[in-house]
Parts: sequence; C-alpha cells; structure tokens
Amino acid sequence: MKKAVGGKSRVDLAVDQIIQVILDRDMKAGDKLPNEYDLARELGVGRSTLREAIKRLVARNILTARQGAGTFVSEKNGVPEDPLGLTFMMEEGSENLALDLQDRASFAAYRALLESEKPEISVLVNAAGFGLFGMFTEMDMDKQLDIIDLNDRALTAMCHMSIPYMAAGSRIYNMGSMSSWQPVPYINVYGASKAYVLSFSRALGVELEKQGIRVMAVCPGWIKTEFFSHAIHDNTVNYFNRYYGPEQVVAKALKDMKRGKDASVLGFPERMQVRLVKLLPVKMVMNTWCRQQGKK
Repeated sequence: MKKAVGGKSRVDLAVDQIIQVILDRDMKAGDKLPNEYDLARELGVGRSTLREAIKRLVARNILTARQGAGTFVSEKNGVPEDPLGLTFMMEEGSENLALDLQDRASFAAYRALLESEKPEISVLVNAAGFGLFGMFTEMDMDKQLDIIDLNDRALTAMCHMSIPYMAAGSRIYNMGSMSSWQPVPYINVYGASKAYVLSFSRALGVELEKQGIRVMAVCPGWIKTEFFSHAIHDNTVNYFNRYYGPEQVVAKALKDMKRGKDASVLGFPERMQVRLVKLLPVKMVMNTWCRQQGKK
C-alpha cells in the first residue's frame, strides 16, 4: 500500500490527477496520453505509482494500454465510480460539478444548478458510498454516522432533487449490496445502510411507476474496487468467497434494467444466496456468516 496523503493513497491521487489531465485537455476517445516518463514528471509522482494508477484506470475502462504504442483514452464507458461513463459523455459546453455529498451545503449547490439549467435527466446513478469492517462498539462513532450520511441521506437527497427533472423513460440506479438482503455482524452499519437502499429503491419504483420512471437497486457481492482500502482496518472480516469486476456489475445492471427488474444481483451463487436468505431463519443466516469469518 502506498503511503496515504490526506486520506488518499498516492495511487488514488495519481488516478485523480490523470482524470483531471484528460478533462483539462478535452481529450477524446482514442487520444494518446504523454509517455510514462513525461507524465510522471508532470504529475510529480514516481513511475511505479503512475503505472499502478494507469492499471486502475484501464480496469475502469477509462484508459486502454496498447503494447508498444502507449496509453490512450478508452472508447469504452468508464467504471466503477462513473459506471455508465457519464464523465466522458458530456456534451460540449457542459460542466463537471464536484460535490462532497456528506456536506449538506452541496445539496443546495446541486439544487441551484438544476433550477438554473433545468436539464432533462435521463439517468441518475447513485454510486457514492463506503463502509467499515469491525466491531460496532470499537469503531469511531462519527465515521459510522458518515456511512449513513453518504450511503442513505445523500442518495435520498439526490433522488428527491433529481426526479422533478426526469420524465418517462428515465432511470435511477441506486447502489446497494449483497448486505442489503440480511443483517451482517461486523459490517453492521454498512449492511443496514444498504438494506435501506434496497427498500427505498423498491418503494420509490412503485411510486414512480405511473410516471414511467424506473428505479433499480444494484446489489452485487464483493467487487474489486478501492472500497476495501477504506473498509478493512484489521482481520475482523477476512473471508471473501469470490470477487467480480466492476464492469461485470455494470453490464448486469444494464441488462436487468431492460428486463424491468427492481433489483440486480450479479452471479448465480449470489442469486441463490438471496433466495436462501429469504427462507432461512435470520439467526441462522447471521451465524453462518460469523462462522465464515471465524467468529463462532
């Protein structure tokens, strides 16, 4: 793990810097980035840090590396922070709006922009969120409240402010989790926050049905993203049965939205797990999870 700077690792910061370079230079799909030596010098990072950052952006389909030719802006849609590639699908003259969704002042800024621009929102993706693994009583209270603020309060606010600008055919993707389906000891607050997302999304979908606006909760299992670098602080949770890539989550979500589903669950084993969780006693489900983590 690279040394953290201001809450982010050096690789995370390099990822943000590369994205900013692409945006500042108005680079298009197929445009080539500077060579490794020049880009590392420009960003003020080591070449090993730069290589790791590029790997992450390649995994997110924001960049593509061609052996012997260099690194280029990808022609595919980016994932996972921008799962539908919206950052690179902006019309000319539009703008990026970076907001801290844990700060309620950001809601006022977003609302003001909507009232000013009066856009037609066709797709809303609420994918911001984080979690912490550990004993509830041993983790910082404010950080756990931050989980609720970002995973639930911000998601609810974004839906409430955006829906007036949506019409028939518009779609809302809310990021849930496999934790949405069951209580999860040692991921307690995160799991509960995702249970809210599932319940809220399903109920909201019914309310918006007559308006022709679709709402779906995306409830994947373990996904290879930066989530784990923030969530894991010790070995309290150490059993991860399988991982999926963010691009797989996106592809499944898009298919399930077309099929009219109100929840998207990637993977046959995960879908079987969801069915079992509905049938088995809750205490048995929690005990099984605890045994997997070596707590029983």
